[in-house]
Amino acid sequence: YILKKGMDHTPGGASEEHVPKSKRLERQVDVNTRVTMLIENTTYMATQYVASGLFERDKIIVAAQLVFAILKQKGELNSAEFDFLIRGPKTYGIDNPLPEWASEPVWASVQALHEIEV
Repeated sequence: YILKKGMDHTPGGASEEHVPKSKRLERQVDVNTRVTMLIENTTYMATQYVASGLFERDKIIVAAQLVFAILKQKGELNSAEFDFLIRGPKTYGIDNPLPEWASEPVWASVQALHEIEV
């Protein structure tokens, strides 16, 4: 259902009868452009469908998971940075010069950032 709806609502195909009038191209596009448009539109439709069944507080989590999956598939996700974000590692043993400004766990996380290759 969702895939068909995504395909039907993507402009640039042989028939644009289901495409909203404001998004119609009134012409067919080349295959590579069409595939890109289909992926984007179907991803959007699937996201909207899933989001309609979620509580508001859960929508951002699903959206983040989808973004991470897309970036990983495209090879645009730095694995070291992503791993740091997910695990939240800490490096203890270095004195905190500003304990009134940054707590010990926060300082340990900042120190762990030094280990990430940029």
